[in-house]
Amino acid sequence: MVSGIAGGIRRALVALLALGLVGIAPTAAAAGPLVDLAWVRRFNGPLNGRDEARFVGADPQGNVIVVGQTYETQYGTENPDIAIVKYDTHGNELWTKPFGSAGSVSDGFKAAAIDQNGDIVVVGSPCGMAKLDPNGDTLWVNPNLVDTYGLAIDSDGNIFVTGTKYEGAVETIKYNPGGDVIWESSYSGGEGTTSSGAAIAVDSSGNVAVTGTINTDTYADILTVLLDADGNVLWERRYNGIANWFDWGTDVAFDPEGNVIVTGQVMEEGYQTDFGTFKYAPDGTLLWWRRYNSSGYSIDEVSQIEVNKNGDIFVAGHSSSGYSIAKYDSGGNQIWERSLPGGGDSRSIPCAIVADPQGNVVFTTTIETQATYQDSVTYMFDPKGNVLWEFEYHYEEARNTDMTVAVALDPEGNVFLTGNGWTSGPSFDFLTLKLRKAQPSRLGLRASDCFVGMKAAFTAVLRDRETLQPLVGKPVRFLFDGKIIADDVLTSENGVARIFYTIPEGTSVGTHSLKARFGGGEGHAMSFHTQPIEVRKGPAKVRVYSKSAGAGQTLVLGARLTDFTGTPLPGRRLKILLAGTLLGTCLTNSLGVGGTQYTVPEGTQTGGYEVRFEFAGDEGHEPVQGVGSLTVG
Repeated sequence: MVSGIAGGIRRALVALLALGLVGIAPTAAAAGPLVDLAWVRRFNGPLNGRDEARFVGADPQGNVIVVGQTYETQYGTENPDIAIVKYDTHGNELWTKPFGSAGSVSDGFKAAAIDQNGDIVVVGSPCGMAKLDPNGDTLWVNPNLVDTYGLAIDSDGNIFVTGTKYEGAVETIKYNPGGDVIWESSYSGGEGTTSSGAAIAVDSSGNVAVTGTINTDTYADILTVLLDADGNVLWERRYNGIANWFDWGTDVAFDPEGNVIVTGQVMEEGYQTDFGTFKYAPDGTLLWWRRYNSSGYSIDEVSQIEVNKNGDIFVAGHSSSGYSIAKYDSGGNQIWERSLPGGGDSRSIPCAIVADPQGNVVFTTTIETQATYQDSVTYMFDPKGNVLWEFEYHYEEARNTDMTVAVALDPEGNVFLTGNGWTSGPSFDFLTLKLRKAQPSRLGLRASDCFVGMKAAFTAVLRDRETLQPLVGKPVRFLFDGKIIADDVLTSENGVARIFYTIPEGTSVGTHSLKARFGGGEGHAMSFHTQPIEVRKGPAKVRVYSKSAGAGQTLVLGARLTDFTGTPLPGRRLKILLAGTLLGTCLTNSLGVGGTQYTVPEGTQTGGYEVRFEFAGDEGHEPVQGVGSLTVG
């Protein structure tokens, strides 16, 4: 199980840029997630600076604990402090606790965990560890003897940390629940090497597995060490990839049989990195290892591993184009994999997974869009890799950051997400969301004809997906090409939400995306419907004024150009023809009227002659012509 930097930061969130999972997500009439946003909370630290949540966990009572960093700027430099916030199951803030320069734990957050009693352990950097009881009172504070990156707690409340000792060795320490050191184990890797621990796990027998990196003459290899319950080294294993370059371990877990599962980056030829997943037997025998490459030449960096009660293994991380998650069975067979576009430099944005007892897995991360900048997005996959639900979160303002970097489940299966959010204030706040199970909703969508520069009617119909009863008074958001064009449009007694939207001048002719979204609430899950719409040039109309004149007389041949609603179209050029002969061109005035003076030549035969005005069309209007007559008497 990942913790700390190897967990809180490195876990965490397509057209999600259009909102869909590549290859598997529906693009229209999507059922949406069977979850509802129970509540969302923001925490602005005492220094009113940048606040970044890194860890979320639920205690046995369903309360949620969030830990992260708050920043104070002094002399142009940001200095972090640790902050802890606890909410009850309804989102009420129970207490907050600051640590850092004014407290007992040094500034930078490294790791956090919750034990079976609801006590909270927090580790800071470069040294310092504290334990708090469920009321937020400090039970003890210890100087940390190692630069910690991994943290784990066993069923008896013993605490295990691993990281780097100043001498360049992997240092692992076991504390009892009271904070006393039980044992300390150091692994150096031999002369000429330096080692560091990145993640730690403990099994039901008290054995401890550590993974990290050992630097040797082959640059860096993945290092895995297994310790017994007394801290003795049982075995150590190294992996050096075929590139003989940089390989490093990022996470470790035990399966139900006591096997050790390790994941990390393995560098292949051409400086390409892939997910590497290794399974070792309790005696250290390598049972299998698998390499995951998202697509062709790419940089894939795994951040987290989860093992469920069946021994199935999930690995998740970043790829060159976004995010990837893969599932293996206990024999190392890949059951499924999914790739999710990220937008921007997705490798700089954390992602996170957590497995539930039913064999499902929840994945959360952040995606970038041109319209909204950064949104939180979360998926639950079933054991076969199908999407059970999808949830996106975007704050009401048009462009801001809503980033989720950590995920946890409570005993009831509710999902907690945390990260940071930026709105119109000076900086980021902790962002925490609770998702609960909800009834499915169904959102239909239709559009009238769409013409450039003209109003179109967009109509959404929201119903309970099972009973088909209309959902009344629910807010619906409309988006055109990913841009919000109407928000909080309430449904009528028939479940209908309708808007009239003018297609902007300059909109390209062709296929565009229209989306309606219900964000969920009051027991119903989010749903959305995305459909393509065709935007066409609007029809125009030319009315030619028929005239009468005698030979030698001068008159004005004129016409009026309007759209199909009768609205004048000024500044458009019209071509003027009399009896098929071009007389010239004219520009329409503010009333859409244009014309030319014409003198009927002497000797012109009496009778009727066709007068035709032609409009060649423009970006928003189709070509059109109008016909009238000139009667010479």
